[in-house]
Amino acid sequence: MLRLTPTHLPQLELKANGITRYKTAGWHQLLKMLDRSMVVEQLERPPVHKVAIPQLPERVLFVDTEETVDDLTVVMTGWVPGVEYPFVFRERMYLVQMPTIVYRVRWSNRKKAIMELSIAVSTDTKVTAESSLFRWPFSNVYHDGRVCWTAQVACELREVVEQGVFGFLQTPNNTHLYGLGASHNAPYREYDEFLRSVQDHQGVPSDWLIPIGKTVVEFHQS
Repeated sequence: MLRLTPTHLPQLELKANGITRYKTAGWHQLLKMLDRSMVVEQLERPPVHKVAIPQLPERVLFVDTEETVDDLTVVMTGWVPGVEYPFVFRERMYLVQMPTIVYRVRWSNRKKAIMELSIAVSTDTKVTAESSLFRWPFSNVYHDGRVCWTAQVACELREVVEQGVFGFLQTPNNTHLYGLGASHNAPYREYDEFLRSVQDHQGVPSDWLIPIGKTVVEFHQS
């Protein structure tokens, strides 16, 4: 055993035949002992910290984690294939062929909830890191892609598509943040006319979409 005190040279504690004695160790001898010690071996190893991430949904492209003392935040970007979806506006339903949706979510492991959701759309049927993105052409999404929500959405990480993306789509539509030149380039100012035309076209024509000037990887990093 090695004894270290602030005011004395290091001392080795030696035990033999029930007798304990101490031997002063010089600094040169101390450095030799430390050089062979397991403590130094452990310090020389690069620090490794494993972070357990809960189960992810399908079609996830990027995952980052932000760890603090009391929480683990997962920042995740993925995509959802285009599907036909019923939009409700002023008590009328429009069966709309949705474009491919790209989402970015911030999820808290401690709260088990979505803290922030951003969405955009892509004209690609299979989204990659370099796919170009366009603004959400409908309503209730800010220009930076954040959805207009006022509350956290409780769910597991694997449920963010169902509870987050489709939970947002299930919200009855209004005209907030919708507009020609703001959310789309279609020749329609009234939201009901726009939805009816998208339904008739069986989708949003690509020339009606407004580019956001970002690829998927840039969207994830923003």
